[in-house]
Amino acid sequence: MEEVPVSLNEYAKQLLNASEFNTKKKCLVKTIEIKVKHLGFLSGANTEQLYNKAYEVGLVPGPISLAPHLRLEYLEQSEEESCNTVPNISNAPPGSITVASTPIVKEDEFPKGFYLRSVNGTLWLRGYAADELHIWEPDSSFIFVVRSKERKEVIKCEKRH
Repeated sequence: MEEVPVSLNEYAKQLLNASEFNTKKKCLVKTIEIKVKHLGFLSGANTEQLYNKAYEVGLVPGPISLAPHLRLEYLEQSEEESCNTVPNISNAPPGSITVASTPIVKEDEFPKGFYLRSVNGTLWLRGYAADELHIWEPDSSFIFVVRSKERKEVIKCEKRH
């Protein structure tokens, strides 16, 4: 990530350095970016509601290790005009894209996942913390993995040698 370069916040560093963070599997996935409101939640939704609805339409969270790979691939992320403002701590920052994933640690204080952001030409991989009551705004963007039609699991992973 230093070659691109990508900036990290403390939560991202904490996730990347966690013993539970696994990058030893190679996966091929198809992803889609979708807003909370396009999943039918015009007033927002908590993570469980969002993930359940996504599953109904063929989308699932990916492995948490997907986010750093997406950050390195998605180098042309646009910036919202309001990205230069201080974000509301309880909402996803304007222009950010949260990567849907299953938390690797259940404790509320530990970061739950990553989002991608571009601010003043700087690419960010940022970790975030949210409890199960957090409501995602209707305009919040997520990246989900498209579920395989032939089986419930989505990701074919193989261990790297």
